[in-house]
Amino acid sequence: MFANLIAKVVMKALNQAVGEITRQVTRVQTEVVDQMTSHVTTGFDDMWRGEDADQFKEKVLKIMIPDTSSIVSFGGLFTKGIMEAAQKMQGADKAASGILGDLGGVFGKIF
Repeated sequence: MFANLIAKVVMKALNQAVGEITRQVTRVQTEVVDQMTSHVTTGFDDMWRGEDADQFKEKVLKIMIPDTSSIVSFGGLFTKGIMEAAQKMQGADKAASGILGDLGGVFGKIF
C-alpha cells in the first residue's frame, strides 16, 4: 500500500517533468525555429541585401535551423523514452504484485 502511494507520487512528478520538457521543446520550435525560418524567408531580401545577407541567410537555413530542429527532435524522443520506461515500470510493478499475491496464496495453503 505504501509502495503504491510512492509509485503514484513518482508518476505524478514524472508526468509533470515530461509536461515541462514538452512545453520547452514546443517553445523552441515555435519561438526559435519557426520565427527564424519566417524571418529569413519572408521579406528578408527586402530588408538586407548583399553577400553578407546571403551568407547569413544560408547559415540560418543550413546550420542553425537543422541543429535547432535536432534539439526539438531529441526532446520528443527523450520524453517518449521516459514515458515508455515509466509504463514498463508500472507493468513490472503490477506483475510483481501479482506474483507476490500468488505466492501468498501458496503459502496460505501450506500453512
